[in-house]
Amino acid sequence: MNSFPVTKAALLVAGIVQAIFAGLDEAVSFVPELIWIFLLFVAVAESFWSLEHFKHWDPRRKLVACAIIFVVFCVGSYLPLKKLYYKSEEDLRVSFRIDQESPNNFNITYLFLNKGKNSALINTVGLFEVVAKRKNDDASNNIELCDGASPMTLTMLLMSPMGKGSQIGGDSLRSAVYDANKIVVDGAQRQSNDPISVEAGRTRIVSAVFNVSPDHAKDFNVIALCPLVMSLDIKSRSGASICKGLAWTAMGDGSVTNISGEQFRILPYDPARTCAAAD
Repeated sequence: MNSFPVTKAALLVAGIVQAIFAGLDEAVSFVPELIWIFLLFVAVAESFWSLEHFKHWDPRRKLVACAIIFVVFCVGSYLPLKKLYYKSEEDLRVSFRIDQESPNNFNITYLFLNKGKNSALINTVGLFEVVAKRKNDDASNNIELCDGASPMTLTMLLMSPMGKGSQIGGDSLRSAVYDANKIVVDGAQRQSNDPISVEAGRTRIVSAVFNVSPDHAKDFNVIALCPLVMSLDIKSRSGASICKGLAWTAMGDGSVTNISGEQFRILPYDPARTCAAAD
């Protein structure tokens, strides 16, 4: 090993980088593998550097060359490897129907369609609510409030000590998340918390009843109801997709309701686009 100083240095760097990335989000969990692939490359390169043409290079020069190659290798490989990491034959889609049964009671029907080659799992379904103060210039845009819901906001709501249904936000916009009071799967009430399976090429109809707080919209003129789907992909990675559902806007003496009729793709899960419209 004494004749391979660059390999030893790269091994040390690889260990440090792996320790740093070990506790980070799964979206970059392939980085340690990238490091070890590069380490193999360095070991091979070191064997070439021992050839007569490179023997006059001192270890410091070799280390600098190794660092430059490392940066170029990582920059050139990161996005392709990330794309490969998320490549999947999963294709779970969903569309929604939202029915208001009473002023504070909503029934949401989730129609799941699995167009992929593998079974898909749904951990549970929920409801993400956004209330806002907005001008009435174009009420049709208010349904886009669902797209603006951030994963960080959802995480804070799910972990809130005040429980589900509590609001966070400011004077112009607030958010809340609700659990379903009842979930029915293909006409039968769900009896356990086991994931809901959607077989390849099949559909499943899930309906859920939600009771929303009547006080939430008291000082706001826009309410957006965004269906929430908690999924589990083939690599056992959990995902939370907040989709466009319904937006209600108070307009003077009346109101405008906008309903999304789109079909959305839930799996494969993409943290950057959690509920993208299906092609």
